[in-house]
Amino acid sequence: YMGTTLLLSLRLSSSLAKARQLRMLRTSAFVGRSLACCVAAPIRRFHRPAPQTSLLERILLSATAAVGAFCDPTRGDLVAMLGETTGARAVARMRDRMRATETGRRILAERPLMSPAVVAQHRLAELAPSTFGRAYHDFFMGLGLDPRPDVRFLADPELAYVMRRYRELHDFWHVLFGLNTVSVESETVVKWIEFTQTGLPMTLASALAGPWIAR
Repeated sequence: YMGTTLLLSLRLSSSLAKARQLRMLRTSAFVGRSLACCVAAPIRRFHRPAPQTSLLERILLSATAAVGAFCDPTRGDLVAMLGETTGARAVARMRDRMRATETGRRILAERPLMSPAVVAQHRLAELAPSTFGRAYHDFFMGLGLDPRPDVRFLADPELAYVMRRYRELHDFWHVLFGLNTVSVESETVVKWIEFTQTGLPMTLASALAGPWIAR
């Protein structure tokens, strides 16, 4: 376990070094291109709230999702359920940080999506190879990734959007840190990055479980 953790730590350090070499990471341009390639999203496109659950039911759902995801990390639906049933406070903090900035308030108001149904992939394909948009296109199309699951266990529409946006930005981290494969190793590194950015309990649990799964 310690050996695998050390290797993952070295991989994270290497990924951070790669990120520093990217010259296109000006926040305004980054957000601007993200918005330009998206359309405003009605809440119904990504929010299918489940029936209201009690505290005990949410605990049982969280435990079931955690065990199932550990046994089969490819079960994205269980990982999503765990994130929603344990992450309401972290999502609220992310929403509050977004409200504190002009760009964040604009994103919350317009609710752009980064799903395959709305992203203009042909426009990204026409960008220069050194741009983030082109790198994201090549990563996404090369792996044939599936759309992110709808949010179900966060009743508040605004919080549901923040959770959905977190999921869609997951692939951004892969590109920005040079983690261009979908493997237990790369996903573990991304989860550590996500935990430092979001504070979601699910990301910490996944990062800690990663070395055990990778053995």
